[in-house]
Amino acid sequence: MRGEAVLTLADTEYPLRPSFEAIVAFERATGMTRYQLADAANSNALTLETMGVVAAELIRAHAKANEDADMARVRPERIAQLIYEAGSFGISLQLALVLMRAAGGGYTIEGEAKKVGKNIPAIPTAA
Repeated sequence: MRGEAVLTLADTEYPLRPSFEAIVAFERATGMTRYQLADAANSNALTLETMGVVAAELIRAHAKANEDADMARVRPERIAQLIYEAGSFGISLQLALVLMRAAGGGYTIEGEAKKVGKNIPAIPTAA
């Protein structure tokens, strides 16, 4: 999975791929910058709807890169429901890490994680 972060929701792993395209899409959909979203996620202040939008775009980016038709059809509303069931506090912190790393230049345009270094924080990744 090329170092992508993963959300586990309802016993399913959903890789998050913060590609440029995904970031532009969720910034447009939420009306917030990735910096604002990272700050809100870190403060556990994202709405479930916003968490669903952000996570769904990141999941779809993974699906597009891996030609996964099933994962490409995720809906923000359903992801928000799964986040609610999983407990939004932990999910919010996972999203915060991905968003902070994206804001800090930790990913390529395609959404692949750059090597962790002095200015790039590590995030939990899939095997």
